[in-house]
Amino acid sequence: MGGGYSISELSIISAAAFHAEQQRIDVYKLQYKETLAKGARLMSRAAFLSGVFKAAYRELFKHHIPDYTIKKIQDATNKAWVLADNRFKVQIEKQTN
Repeated sequence: MGGGYSISELSIISAAAFHAEQQRIDVYKLQYKETLAKGARLMSRAAFLSGVFKAAYRELFKHHIPDYTIKKIQDATNKAWVLADNRFKVQIEKQTN
């Protein structure tokens, strides 16, 4: 028999693996349903708040953005870098070292 297991032992192992996989699938289904429900709530809320968000976004661009700031944003975007100040970089380094 496979690896020294009897057929009944392999059946039990197989059933346990199937059960574990089924539980994992059930958890994913539940998470998917919750995500859809959350998305629906956010969409309805977003529809209500969209005017507020648009106004706040427009407010950001009422003032001149310096060329060096635009360059930093472009470089970070084009090179997939994190755009952050030194304090944030230090925090990340502490967490990853």
